[in-house]
Amino acid sequence: MTGKGQIVVPKEMRDSMGLKRNSMLLIVQKDDNIILKKPEALENVIENFPELRAATERAFGKVWKDEDDKLWESYLKD
Repeated sequence: MTGKGQIVVPKEMRDSMGLKRNSMLLIVQKDDNIILKKPEALENVIENFPELRAATERAFGKVWKDEDDKLWESYLKD
C-alpha cells in the first residue's frame, strides 16, 4: 500500500475481471478483510453483508430527512 493508501490489483486479476483504467470498484470491510467488488455485483454484496445495508440506510437517513418524501416512503417499505 502506498503512503496515500493506494493498492495495486494484479494484472491477472484485472484482466480476468475485465477491469480497465478508472474502473469503479466497491470496497467493503468485513471484520479484518477488505473486499473489492464490481458495482454490478452490488445486490449480492448487500444481501451478504447486512452491516453494509444498515450503513447505507443510515446514510440515506441523513440525506433524506423529509419523511414525507414519497421516494423515502417507498424505500422504507421494501
